[in-house]
Amino acid sequence: MDNLLPPDLRQAVWSFVTTLALALMGRMGWHVQQVQKRQRKFWSTHLIWELPTALASGFVADGIAEYFHLDPKPTTAVIIMVSYLGPAGIQALLTRLVDRFVGPKG
Repeated sequence: MDNLLPPDLRQAVWSFVTTLALALMGRMGWHVQQVQKRQRKFWSTHLIWELPTALASGFVADGIAEYFHLDPKPTTAVIIMVSYLGPAGIQALLTRLVDRFVGPKG
């Protein structure tokens, strides 16, 4: 059964599935927090939008981890953390970093 796919393609599929699973775990953590704060219902259309958000966040995080040549465990942490933060969290984090290290405009 292992010989159905070439090793490179098998590794790519495994990487995709792992990244997606970790990213979904991160987004679900954020979604559950929103449910606990009563800002949304668990079963809602918001849950549908978490899939593409998780996918995009997961691959951005995977790219960041690859850029910094991280080992598998730190890569896992980066994917979950970035997916949990999502686009709004990343924007807020980057804004703070730019303000701190570059300084405010003016």
